[in-house]
Amino acid sequence: MSANHTENYSLCQWEARDKVLRADFNEDNAKIDAALTGLQNRLNTTNTKLNAAYSAENPPVCAGYYTGNGAPSQFIHTGFRPKAVLVISDLREWDFNSNSCSMAAEGVEFSLSFITLGGSGFSVKSGPVGSKQLNGNTANARYFYIAVR
Repeated sequence: MSANHTENYSLCQWEARDKVLRADFNEDNAKIDAALTGLQNRLNTTNTKLNAAYSAENPPVCAGYYTGNGAPSQFIHTGFRPKAVLVISDLREWDFNSNSCSMAAEGVEFSLSFITLGGSGFSVKSGPVGSKQLNGNTANARYFYIAVR
């Protein structure tokens, strides 16, 4: 029988004078098996959650485009609630001052963003805000977006 045991799993640590018993080995093997089984179960659970979070059918980002309809706002369906979105107009002549490019991120305030995150996608707006013009839904304009889960 072992006089000493390991600190974490209480596995046998024999000294020269200890009598070695098969029962000690069996108990140690059962403890090791239980610990490894617990680790494998935790690993399987983690892998299942990761696979459900992101997969070929459920990627961490999506990209696409929409065509503005000229209404004050339009909802763009992504199939998930984005944490961040970047939209860039396909207008041939634009600059950052024209507000034809915008972004939004969960928990971050962007002044003059024409994007609102929500539901299973995001909304875009067009129209005046103070002295600026938001151009996120200009009729017949094409807009490209990247949305992040």
